[in-house]
Amino acid sequence: MEIVLDRKSTTLASLNIKIAEADYLPEVNKKLKEYSKKAVMKGFRPGKVPVQLVKKMYGKTLLAEEVQKILSSQMFGYIRENKLTLVGEPLPDNEHPAIDFDNEKDFEFVYRLGLAGDFTVNINELDIIKYNVVQTEEQMTEIVNNLRKEYGSHEHPEVVEAGDLLSGQLLQILPPAAEDEAQPEAIDQKVYIELNQVNEAIQATLIGLSKENATPIVLDLNNLFEEDNQTKVAQMLNMEQEDLANLSGEFQFTLEEIHRTVPAEMDKAFFTKIFNDESIETEDEFINQLKTNITNNYLDSSEAYILKQIIKKLPQLTTIELPHEFLKEWLGIVNEGKFTPEKIEEEYDLFTNNLKWDLIKNQIAAQQNLNVSDEEVYLQAQAIVSSQLGGFLPHSGQDPRLVKMFDDFVNHYLEGNDGRNYQTVVKKALEIKVFEYIKASIVLSEKEINSKDFEALYYSRD
Repeated sequence: MEIVLDRKSTTLASLNIKIAEADYLPEVNKKLKEYSKKAVMKGFRPGKVPVQLVKKMYGKTLLAEEVQKILSSQMFGYIRENKLTLVGEPLPDNEHPAIDFDNEKDFEFVYRLGLAGDFTVNINELDIIKYNVVQTEEQMTEIVNNLRKEYGSHEHPEVVEAGDLLSGQLLQILPPAAEDEAQPEAIDQKVYIELNQVNEAIQATLIGLSKENATPIVLDLNNLFEEDNQTKVAQMLNMEQEDLANLSGEFQFTLEEIHRTVPAEMDKAFFTKIFNDESIETEDEFINQLKTNITNNYLDSSEAYILKQIIKKLPQLTTIELPHEFLKEWLGIVNEGKFTPEKIEEEYDLFTNNLKWDLIKNQIAAQQNLNVSDEEVYLQAQAIVSSQLGGFLPHSGQDPRLVKMFDDFVNHYLEGNDGRNYQTVVKKALEIKVFEYIKASIVLSEKEINSKDFEALYYSRD
């Protein structure tokens, strides 16, 4: 066995691996003997198939498998032992002659490596904001009104008022077809119309209608809704938006039912329903408790946004030399043609930012001796499985069978996806440790922000 590293530059290298016959032959011969004992072949008793015959049938496959196993083990072992900062994956050197398993006994493999240049991380340069999410009075009013509607009563009055939901029959009156054309089928279906979304002029024609004396009202579908008219009309008619252009004729709406939500009263019964707490007596106490709950609900999101800022900003502050052309080539290969060169260029900055974050994270973990224990891996996997089960997390006081079933779910998840789930969980658990280290090492500036602005910030791709 011989391995030689040839550095072409700071970020590119060539790895030459020579595997001699003596490196693989003992294991190949061992497997051939095992095959001969298990092989079932016409003309031979079980376990008595000659090794040479087995070799003729399976020798090349076993040879290729064993050589590939040695190659992978030695290559990545060398990379680990020599602490090479690999980016992407090793790529075979296409200029090197192909391996001939039929005629060669000693094999030589040449792989191209992409490497990251040496770099220094300075977390003290980070400017990170911790957002304290609050609600404006307008937002609180909106939240309270929505809760009152959700827990309100539902009525079916006789006369339409503003804010009602109407249901009725929509009939299309088509012009007569030409003599040589078939008459198309008219729309005749039940529809629902939310009055608070309808434009004011049409609302005026609907408000005051009575179920008892309902007469057809002509609706202008081109101007029915105040906003996103085409989208909402298509949804109302359960048809594709592009098909609306083919509609013709007059549309008549006949009211059949009025649906009205009467908001819940702001009383103790309503407060108890919301918080399951009979100690809340007044509207002020209710509002204050609601504000506290909403603020607490945003704490996790605020922490997550700190990490999001770190992942974005720290790579930008850290100069890391990368083999860009190599990485673009590798991205095209590993995605098996799913990404065009144009798509790779479009997403490349995001990819390299995430790659640099991984490199930074691993360096900090190594320098600070941050390691992940088996228990921490399990707890992280437990959180993932719990989220998949709608937040269910068993405790020691529950049925032992239920606890064991959940434990089996967690272990099954860690073993899944050919072991890649385990690596993903380890990576996430390590990221959390690095995050906590960085957060404790810097001074966070704090800023109040209302929930709508925070959500726009949190979900922005910028």
